[in-house]
Amino acid sequence: MAALFRRRQRGLPYLLLAPGLLWLGVFFIVPLGFLAYQSLQSGSIDFGYAFTWAWGNYWHALRDYRSQFVRSLEYAGMATVIALVVSYPVAYWIAFHGGKRKTTYLFLLLLPFFVSFVIRTLAWEWILSDNGILFGTLKRWHLLPQSFHVLSTPTAVISGIAYNFLPFMALPLYVSLEKIDRRVVEAARDLSRELVNTPDAGQWGHRAVGEVFLAMEKPHRADERFRAGADPAGRARAWLMLGDPARALDLLREAKAVFAGLSGIDPYNEARAGIALAGAHLQIGDLPGAEAAAVEAADRMQQLDSQFERAEALCLLGEIAQRRGDGAAAGRHYRTALDAFTHLGSTRAEQVRTRLAGLL
Repeated sequence: MAALFRRRQRGLPYLLLAPGLLWLGVFFIVPLGFLAYQSLQSGSIDFGYAFTWAWGNYWHALRDYRSQFVRSLEYAGMATVIALVVSYPVAYWIAFHGGKRKTTYLFLLLLPFFVSFVIRTLAWEWILSDNGILFGTLKRWHLLPQSFHVLSTPTAVISGIAYNFLPFMALPLYVSLEKIDRRVVEAARDLSRELVNTPDAGQWGHRAVGEVFLAMEKPHRADERFRAGADPAGRARAWLMLGDPARALDLLREAKAVFAGLSGIDPYNEARAGIALAGAHLQIGDLPGAEAAAVEAADRMQQLDSQFERAEALCLLGEIAQRRGDGAAAGRHYRTALDAFTHLGSTRAEQVRTRLAGLL
């Protein structure tokens, strides 16, 4: 019964995707396939066309319209860069400083795009025309020469493309920035301040803020790899991501001691610091230290009935056993963790399932 329930649960996402996939299939894949079919035909308007696998059509198109293809790629690349440069500061400001008015600012960002694409393009054509409301007025005021011209130039085309696709750049950036835990940004800043007096301060200070901040914009990585606790734990996480687990060990021990003193308020953070400590020991190859910390954390999380965190500790124990060549013990730990992640519906289940498959 449980197996049947799990199978149904795994099939539910595909069922939810079915209407969208059907829509894409009918209105995107089928027309695209028909165009591909037509592109391989040969013949003429007078005598008709027949499907002959005419791959040479592509070579002729590239040869005859090479300059147009190159120009399209150049315009698209420049428009993408402009859209990124304009939209990133806007998305950052709304995510971090928009406060209670975030929804209003997002609405204002999208408001012009409730109007048809064609109407917006025609409106900009009228605004930027030689005698339009903008340049016509400036010419009458003798602020621009009468010969000044913008329409039908590369500048106008690139600017128009960047403008029309600005929300498609700004909204995904906003969503990613909004998910960033502010405590991790502060931890990265603390780490960079801590490195000011080190010989490689410039290099590591930049990486502390830059790599931690930018990496967290990637979906789902924040929850899995950047759970910052207190200040020393946050700096330790940053050191782990920067590839220096040895420096993280002392900070994690300090964080664990701090959290132990706060166990009456929140008993979970001490065990979480223990999991991170086990991971740091594992990265430097200290298997006994990693095992001791992971066992302690797993036992503590079991007492607290925290299935997810206990499964994380069991994954570490499975990796430790795997490195020691004990496949049976690794399999036991991974299977127990897999059951927990599957029960919780966590995406970590697939990762553990892949590790289990690697043992076979």
